[in-house]
Formats: sequence, structure tokens, C-alpha cells
Amino acid sequence: MSACPLDLPVDEVRRILRTGYGLEAERVDVVSGELATVCRAVAHGRTYALKAMPVRGADVHHVRWQTDVMRRLANRGLPVPALTADVKGSDLHEHVRGETLVLVQLTDWFSDPPLHDVEVDRPLLRSVGETAAQVSIALEGLEPPVPSTHPWELVRTRESLIAALDEVRDVSVARLVRDALEVFDRRLAPLLPHLPWCVVHHDLHDSNLLVGSSPTGPRGITGILDFGDMVRAPRVAELAVAAAYAARNTEDPRGALIDVAAGWSSRLDLTPDESRALLPAAIARLAVNTAIWASRMSGPRATYARARAVGSTGALAALLEVEPRPFHRDLSEAVADAHREAGPRGAAPC
Repeated sequence: MSACPLDLPVDEVRRILRTGYGLEAERVDVVSGELATVCRAVAHGRTYALKAMPVRGADVHHVRWQTDVMRRLANRGLPVPALTADVKGSDLHEHVRGETLVLVQLTDWFSDPPLHDVEVDRPLLRSVGETAAQVSIALEGLEPPVPSTHPWELVRTRESLIAALDEVRDVSVARLVRDALEVFDRRLAPLLPHLPWCVVHHDLHDSNLLVGSSPTGPRGITGILDFGDMVRAPRVAELAVAAAYAARNTEDPRGALIDVAAGWSSRLDLTPDESRALLPAAIARLAVNTAIWASRMSGPRATYARARAVGSTGALAALLEVEPRPFHRDLSEAVADAHREAGPRGAAPC
């Protein structure tokens, strides 16, 4: 996707809905996105999410693939928003704005709150892990149509942190980021060649996982959003991202990582190297989140940056203090308990 943020005015969004989908919007509310324009629209008594993405070159193929993956996961029973076809029957509507091609995706609007807006307890942490594993299973066998990369990738942690550090003005934040970089170099980078790789969602954070309750069951994950960061990556990145962002919503980030990993392990086995990689990978993701948003505090998405960074610095500081050996011991015990409770599990998809 284009690196320049797209800000469509409401009138233009209404026009896209009218001409592209045959919908007269009764209301359109703009929701901040990192690069895309994201809106909540009400039309004909139904609420939609509209995402307008500026694309160029091979981005077109990648966004179409992402949309196909959404259908695949929905067909496998995962809580992914249903796609609405445009007047031509396409899941992606093409909108030209000057010299920029904009791909528009219209889906159902899920009304359940995101993870960061609810009280996070241990059963919910387990549900986060189970959901991440289910996503990994559903993505088995997929390959991106073209190579793709982005600054949030686990394997790009070093270059992303170094690139952002020059723009981080808070000395204490910069110190945490440098400590995390040292952890990446010493404890995670040597493991990367030994980890199983596959396609990962890579963005199961606390805004992209929605939480609700069933009439007969406890709270769980009822929505999975935003497939724009999917890449081929170490599989443990899926778990680490979900666990890191869930952890920043708790008072015990260390314990939260273990609970999310236990939920994952009730569905999929972790390899020994993945178990060792989890803690430094979670540190890496929180550091990238902290550094990138700190570097953008004065840019055009400053409000969005502040919202996305909430809780990351504290969780990062807490995880940097965690001793690896006791953590790995407690993780192993929790995973063993999850195995006993769950019984037979699916084979690892990578």
C-alpha cells in the first residue's frame, strides 16, 4: 500500500457508497487508520465498515489476495466480517482519485468492543491465544501472490527500531527501545533461522480483536479485523503479536504472555525454539510499536499514534525485566497443562 496516508472527505465516501454500491448513506463517521481511510457508515438500516486503500503496482494483487483470505477464514467459521460486493459483483471496488487508484472494501460493522476497551482476565487471555492458533491453522498452505514487507514485521525489528530511534524525542522511551534492540540481537535473531515459517496475519492486536459473550458461554473473541499486514513470517510472530498487545492491557504482562501461549497450545504445539522465542518476540513487537508511534507524534496521524501507543511503554519495561529461564520454566508448565486439558491437537501448519 502507498506510504502516504489517504484522507477521503465524507462527501467522497458517500459518493463511493452511492455509485459503487448503490447505497445512500444515512450517516458516515470517519475512524482513523494508519494509511487507509476507515469509516463507519449506516445505510438502509444496516451498519458497514468501509476501508479505502491507496495502492500502486503489485499492491493491487496483494490487497485482492488479502480479501480472498478474509473469505477463506469466514468460510472456516472464524469471526471475520462479511464482505459486501459492489454493483459489479466485486469484493473490491476500484475508485480513481486523481492519479491514485483506491481499492475500497465494504464489510459488516462488528459492534462488540475491542480488547483494549474491556477488562482482560485469564480466560480471555486464553481465548486470545486460541484465536491466534485458529488463524494460523486456517492460513495453512497459503502463499502471498507477490513478495511483501512492512516495518512491523518481526524479522525487520532491528531496521525498524533503528529507523525510528532518530525521531524519538523522549529519552526514557529511547532507552527502552535500545534495550529491546539488544534483546532482539542477542536472544531472538539467532533463533530466526530455526523457526517454522508460514503466512501470518501479523496484526492480532488489541484493536483488531473484538470481545463478546455468547448466551451460554464466557467471553471470547468475536471479531478479527484488518488483514492488511499479512506476510510470510516466523509462525511465532502470530502468537507474539497477540500476546504482547493483550499483555499491555493487564497488570501482569509476564503472566499474560504465558496465559495466551497456553491458549495457543490448546490448539497447536509450539516447537522448543518457538517457546524460547516468545518472550523476546513480544518485547520486539512492543518496542517497534513504542518506537514507531513515538516517532510519529508530530505527524499527520499524531492522534492515531498516541492511541496506538497506550500501554506499550509500561508493558515493554515490565517484560524487559523478566528473567528468561524462570519464564521459560513457567511457560513449559502452562503449556503442558494446556496439552493435558485439550487432548489431541491439530498438527503444526508450518
